[in-house]
Amino acid sequence: MRVLQVAKEYRNRGWTVVALDGKKPKLKSWEVRGPDDVDTWNLLETGEFGVGVVLGSRSGNLIDIDLDCREAVVLAPTLLPPTGARFGHEGMLPAHYLYVVEKGLETKRWMGPDKKVLVEFRGESAQTRFPPSDDIRWTEFGEPATVTSELLHLRLNLLSLAVVVARNWPESQRHLAALALAGALKRRRVTLEDALSVVRGICEVADDDECSDRLRAVEDTYASESPTTGLPSLTEIVGKEAANCFSKWLPGAKSNAPLQSQPALPYCADASGMYKLSANADGMRVQLSNFSARIVHQHYILDGDHTRRVYSIEARVAGATKSVKVDSEEFGLSRWVERELGVHAIVAPRRFDEFRAAVQYMSADCTTSRSYAHTGWVQLEPGTWSYLHAGGATSTAGVDPSVECRAPSALAKISFSELPTPTDFAALVRLAKLQPSSVALPGIAAVVRGILAQCGLNVFIVGRTGTRKTTLAALLQSFVGRGFDARSLPASFQSTANALEIVAHHAKDAPLVVDDFCPSALLGEFQRGEQVLDRLCRSTTEGASRGRSTRDGQLIEGRAPRATLIVTAESMPGKESLRHRMVILEQGRGIEDLKQLTACQDDAAAGCYERLTHGWIRWIAGRRDELVAEAAKREKVLCDEHQTSSHARVAHMASLLHAGFELFCRYLRETGLGSHEEVDDLEARFLVTLIDWKAEQAGTGAKADSLELFCYGVSQALLAGTGHLEFDREAMPQGIPLESLGWRHQPTGILPEWTYAGTRIGVYREGIVYLNSAAALKAAREILGADAINLPTNAHQLSSFLRSEAVSNGKAPTPRSSRLTYDGGRNRYVSIPYERLFPKDGAS
Repeated sequence: MRVLQVAKEYRNRGWTVVALDGKKPKLKSWEVRGPDDVDTWNLLETGEFGVGVVLGSRSGNLIDIDLDCREAVVLAPTLLPPTGARFGHEGMLPAHYLYVVEKGLETKRWMGPDKKVLVEFRGESAQTRFPPSDDIRWTEFGEPATVTSELLHLRLNLLSLAVVVARNWPESQRHLAALALAGALKRRRVTLEDALSVVRGICEVADDDECSDRLRAVEDTYASESPTTGLPSLTEIVGKEAANCFSKWLPGAKSNAPLQSQPALPYCADASGMYKLSANADGMRVQLSNFSARIVHQHYILDGDHTRRVYSIEARVAGATKSVKVDSEEFGLSRWVERELGVHAIVAPRRFDEFRAAVQYMSADCTTSRSYAHTGWVQLEPGTWSYLHAGGATSTAGVDPSVECRAPSALAKISFSELPTPTDFAALVRLAKLQPSSVALPGIAAVVRGILAQCGLNVFIVGRTGTRKTTLAALLQSFVGRGFDARSLPASFQSTANALEIVAHHAKDAPLVVDDFCPSALLGEFQRGEQVLDRLCRSTTEGASRGRSTRDGQLIEGRAPRATLIVTAESMPGKESLRHRMVILEQGRGIEDLKQLTACQDDAAAGCYERLTHGWIRWIAGRRDELVAEAAKREKVLCDEHQTSSHARVAHMASLLHAGFELFCRYLRETGLGSHEEVDDLEARFLVTLIDWKAEQAGTGAKADSLELFCYGVSQALLAGTGHLEFDREAMPQGIPLESLGWRHQPTGILPEWTYAGTRIGVYREGIVYLNSAAALKAAREILGADAINLPTNAHQLSSFLRSEAVSNGKAPTPRSSRLTYDGGRNRYVSIPYERLFPKDGAS
């Protein structure tokens, strides 16, 4: 199945594939079969054959440079043009380099004096066995570089020449051999850069310990204006057959053929600094700097659509060697020199651009590496999924520590190494039973669904201080790393909005706890805090980023969050649209069984949840495309089943949680971590919790409306006895509990049988509650606490709400502002039907 998936990826790139039996095509006339040949794809579907790619014009002018000897494989990274597509046998250096050329597609071989093939330019009428056939693996699966066939042939000439000379490199007289080789190359107008690359490669292949001396000999030869030794001397040292390769692969001195692969740049360096050479033959040099520098390594940091490069620079300043790292975007600016190298490093005025070019010119032998700046799923090879984390990359084969993940330090604890056991499943059941389970189970479902693939879920755990909501969030975060706890969470609202957005972008396919949404009770500060939360949750749900532009109108693309956000908060946000973008889990009275909580924390610290997730990731990796498609299909069905009369997002979020937990339970069954009965019981417990959550979510969203919140606050103040309503004592209301009017029953004593509690906030008459605006707002604020920030700010604003047509929802009579004669005066009151305050009781 994997060969078929990879073959389809090759076809998507415009390459024509063939089915191979070993190295040979299985079908006849493979040279003329098209990219959609039925017989070819039927063979590949069986999984019994390898896959090859037809080269040349039938695959978009694709060329394969096949290195057929050990020396060529070692020399290729130095002498061949860089390309993003290389492969070879597993555990070995790549022996195949892919390029795209516009013309000159004919296949050609370079053979040594022993008539054995050194390298091969494979093009028209040829095919090559590609990964994953046998033990062949991709080293880099990027885009093949586009080059000219002339450049490739020149490089292959130099490469073949270096192989032959390296095989005959003498044990003694190596300095003379380097001088003679340099002279021969100079006479054939090979650039100094290419000559240095040839000699450097020869020293590596021939195990020459004095490579620096050989390179200095080449530089001296090229800098000399006097006659130098050349091919005759080289023939005496390395032999006639090796020396004959010059006339065979390089034009003679009288030829006008352009050999230079790039213009020779007139730069050099010594212990005193870096210089620009004069264009004349007078030997004059213009000093660019009083120190020398070269790039010894360039590191690519990959992050989806964004790629960053960091240069490791080695500089010789005032007799001391310094190693510094500079971002490629800053390399072209002069400020890094003083900042990294100090006051003694001087670049000549108005010479920095030439200094920069000189540094690059002297860095032809720099090495290259790459890492990833995010966690989560990537395809390191086509058709094969791996999950990145601080410990490497997890796939079906296990953890590959050679893959480097350089996510922000806040995510450094996201790491996996061990596989789960049935003991870890018992820890999961213990966490699922932790009260309130209405928070733990949906939280677990959100975590496992987010690990499968990005889905836009935001979890919002809300409760008073002391309910241990942060501790519970830390348990959920520990599903991706045992190092997380309540004191070491990855993010909090003390950070800026930009910082939170970047961390959430890097935490791809992982949960991310953002702790302590606790904005000030001041309206302005509350609104600013809510803007940050809204920006994060909206970006996560919609997968959209916050773009910006520079002063000159250049667009800077933002980085959308790719994590499953888990937010802890002491109060609800005010916006109704924001509440419906989050899975709101109310902590209520919080976790009261501290013994069970401690057991769960011990499980997290021991790595129980982390190991379960690691097993989940490996179970997904081998069939992720299939599982993601299956989950999407299942979510559509469940979305219809979970539809309610409330906001449509409630059903959507319920379907995501349901489908994710359903797949997770399937993983637990198939891996045998829990018995079928135990897993069934866990899944049934979750479904009961999910039904309760839907009802609570609908009610929570309604409280975001300011008028609804006012009615709720007044009703709770009356029930709590912090306020009361006056009514006609001679006509006691029938069918209405007097407790809902703020009155309390006194069984015996001097006091009347019924007495009021708290302050008077209004009057009850014939099913209508007339509220004093100021007193009612005050009572509602006191009972709502932090949520009171969403109430109308004053009596005038409350009246405006009542006059607006927007307050009518069609479910109950609309409150309004009216005048009422009471206690001898006629004042303005807010009139609200009693059934609006207490819909379950009914009016008299």
